[in-house]
Amino acid sequence: MYGLLIATGALVALLISEKLVKKEGRDPDILWGLAFWTLLAGVAGARLYHVASVWTYYSENLLLVPQIWLGGLGIWGGLAGGVAASTIYLRTKKERFLGWINIIAVSVPLAQAIGRLGNYFNHEIYGSPTKLPWGIYSEKVHPLFLYESVLNLALFAILLKRYGRGSKTILYEYLAGYAIIRFFLEFLRVNPQEIWEISGLNIAQVISILTLGISVYFINKSCQK
Repeated sequence: MYGLLIATGALVALLISEKLVKKEGRDPDILWGLAFWTLLAGVAGARLYHVASVWTYYSENLLLVPQIWLGGLGIWGGLAGGVAASTIYLRTKKERFLGWINIIAVSVPLAQAIGRLGNYFNHEIYGSPTKLPWGIYSEKVHPLFLYESVLNLALFAILLKRYGRGSKTILYEYLAGYAIIRFFLEFLRVNPQEIWEISGLNIAQVISILTLGISVYFINKSCQK
């Protein structure tokens, strides 16, 4: 179910992107080629990020490193790998990076919203104990994967509306929005194997702050043109 939901999320997002691509008069074949390399590099980057973040565990269980179907993908690593691959691919096609990425970024949070539901089946992305009625598992903990799924769905709705209004900074708006979501949800997350921490913040929160700052800078820069 974990892999199925991730694949479903990616497919749904790509079908929406294809409609937007055709609406702009772009070549759908470039989109599908871009999707292949971006997803491949994204999964690799996401896995490397996850393994590095809990290296104390994987260093003693090296055979588990490639077993992605058991869970363990870090979105920030996935985004880094995906952006790197898409940059290279679009350059080979002599296409403008932002022109394509702004289209794809619209539906990325939708893919995340669907894919995050897979964490339930792997008992991942849970939070601290809670007495709230929607707490899950026998010990009643925050369903962080569900919180993120709902918030990503809301982000998708916002980006789709912004795209319809002609926004040219969708990529940065997505990054800023997701950075905010991830930063605050991390306060509820339980990471017993997490080894990276800076000034009381885990690495995901530090990356979120940096991403938000960079995104806001480019949004403001675009507005000044």
